[in-house]
Amino acid sequence: MKKITSIEQQKRNKDRYNIYLAEHFAFGVCVETLLSHNMKEGDELDDDFVNQVLKVEEQNKAVSFAMHFLTARKRSEKEVSVKMKQKGYEEDLIEHTLIKLREFGYIDDKDFTQSLINDRRNLKKVGKRLLVQELRMKGIDTEIIEELVSESATDDSEYENALALAGKKAENLSGEDPRSIKNKLYQFLLRKGYSSNIITRVLRQLAVGGSEE
Repeated sequence: MKKITSIEQQKRNKDRYNIYLAEHFAFGVCVETLLSHNMKEGDELDDDFVNQVLKVEEQNKAVSFAMHFLTARKRSEKEVSVKMKQKGYEEDLIEHTLIKLREFGYIDDKDFTQSLINDRRNLKKVGKRLLVQELRMKGIDTEIIEELVSESATDDSEYENALALAGKKAENLSGEDPRSIKNKLYQFLLRKGYSSNIITRVLRQLAVGGSEE
């Protein structure tokens, strides 16, 4: 057992306190941990209690790290997990952090997926194939992908977006050989994630390169 001989507020971070045991610095805690564990000068702490406090502090730091990572934009659970692994956090601590973030509403893969779909479809007009590929890379569950992508990337919307992209691209290619324009538009839309069926419909509509098949 060691007695708390002093509790001092940190100079650089007013929300954290230094705990001194037997006149020697032992560890630092946030104000929430200090209050929740009811630590005060004169208390005697055993090793189990200290280890429990240190574990809580480690968990709090992990959650704070993840929340800071989420300040720039929404992230998928996989993105948060990968970032924490890169930082050196252990699997059990990562899982604890993900649970807390879900409880706080800071991560929600379904909400993240819908936001990404809206961004990619409305701003970049990417096709369904590229959209699904990106979502898989971000670790989104297959059921969520299938549900939300199918609602957004209908055949009609795919065709309309592809047509708008191709029309704008074709303007920049005016004056070139029609066959060359057709090939360039085909590859352009393919890279954007559109299917060959959609691309064929678009080329037929634009009547480029003698495309009438």
